[in-house]
Amino acid sequence: MIDDCLNRTKLNVPKVAKRTKPRRPEQVDLVINSRPASFKNNRRLTSRGGKLSTFKSSYAIQAIEAAKWELKSQWKGKASKECWDIEVKYYYKDRKSWLDPDGAYAFVLDCLKGIVIHDDSNDYIGDSILRKPQLSRIKKDHIEITLSKFQTLDV
Repeated sequence: MIDDCLNRTKLNVPKVAKRTKPRRPEQVDLVINSRPASFKNNRRLTSRGGKLSTFKSSYAIQAIEAAKWELKSQWKGKASKECWDIEVKYYYKDRKSWLDPDGAYAFVLDCLKGIVIHDDSNDYIGDSILRKPQLSRIKKDHIEITLSKFQTLDV
């Protein structure tokens, strides 16, 4: 009878599920619905104490902040300290306002830094693929970013 009681209590005890950390997917697609801001010609000169110095224009700073807010809504959680491969596709509404790929890529890295990836150094970025800018079919400037886990090749 005692054994019967013990078996019943063991059966009625609910199992507690172990908490596991949510795993990041192998590939993540992000979209920035704005035109990348150029930093090459957006520097302003000022003189402070007889020394010339440069600073970013307010347009470039506002463009990065808007893109960061957009990325925050798509990326849940903390900035990843893993190494990611990055593929970037630029779509422009017309051919008049195309930026150079290096400047546009710097804009994307500044937006990803601190939100999606921990830092834009080579420790967190694997291979980078920059696609040729294209005309947008929806007549809207936007950037498509594909992050995939960095794969090392054992040779």
